[in-house]
Amino acid sequence: MGTPIQKLFTDRKNANGSTYVGEINRLWYDPATGFRVSDGITPGGLPATISTNAANIGDLAISGSTISTVNANENIVLQTNGTGEVSIIASFMVHTPAGQEILEIADDGTVTFISPTITSSDVAFEIIGNSNGHSLPPTNQGGMLEITGQPNLPNRIYIDAQNNYPVVVGRRYNGTTDSPTAVLSTQTFMRIGGNPYNGVGFTSTGTARIDFVTLEDQTQYAQGSAIAFYTTPIGTNQPQPGMIISNEGINHAANVTPLIDETFDLGASNLRWKNIWLGQGALNLADQTTNQNVVLTVNNGTFYINGIQNVVLGQIVISGSTIESAIPSGPITMGTVGDTGDFIT
Repeated sequence: MGTPIQKLFTDRKNANGSTYVGEINRLWYDPATGFRVSDGITPGGLPATISTNAANIGDLAISGSTISTVNANENIVLQTNGTGEVSIIASFMVHTPAGQEILEIADDGTVTFISPTITSSDVAFEIIGNSNGHSLPPTNQGGMLEITGQPNLPNRIYIDAQNNYPVVVGRRYNGTTDSPTAVLSTQTFMRIGGNPYNGVGFTSTGTARIDFVTLEDQTQYAQGSAIAFYTTPIGTNQPQPGMIISNEGINHAANVTPLIDETFDLGASNLRWKNIWLGQGALNLADQTTNQNVVLTVNNGTFYINGIQNVVLGQIVISGSTIESAIPSGPITMGTVGDTGDFIT
């Protein structure tokens, strides 16, 4: 036999709602605390449980553990009174109307975003730093993160590390996530690029970039790689490789000039270059006194020094067609004592 159904007491004169105990299983209504039920012991009773599998409250429909709206496509708003917070104490998941999971916050606090479809006009996750929520669409398909900064301010991204250094790592693998394969030779495995707006839009590759490129098929013991710097020449719209750096050397595709005239050195007394290879150009030097240009060239086996007046070799001075000693009283010796060769004039 079940619990007897009791009448509802809506008014009991001279009863204090906070101390009233009542008869066991009796139900009453307290304007301050709502529906209460007596257990025969507790002052003020216990909260009365409304047992139902489905109910409508306003525009909310409750069915089992699911809360939805009575009207199709109607929003559900969770709003606190004043500055209160909405707290969710549990793991948390968000699905699309079609049932695709897009967000999961696990019990251990890890957060996972799932974006199965990325179009060329949208990105998976976007942070917008303005009040109207506007941003420019991505240039290429596959965008996972877009950050639009606040107007008129630099868009800064800070990466802090405590007691160690922060790292930005780009990883590439071929194949699939379930069956990855090695990256092959000459493939770009990371890129950092810059792309200025040109009045019409953005280019697909940017105007300046840094490519990290493999130099061989990657294995556990062979992982040769290089860094290639690309820039766009003036008056063109296609970036070109300007410099490639690897342990094999530094290959440069443009002139190398210092930022300030006659200020910086190439090498040092204890860090010298071993060999210098020059082509069919000239070696240009500046006169230390007059600052006039002196040009050293070789043409058809003849070595030329243009722009000078004298040549000093040890203590021998060649001035025009004259050979003299750098020391006025010093002798000039032709040959070595004991030589048997002839001196022909």
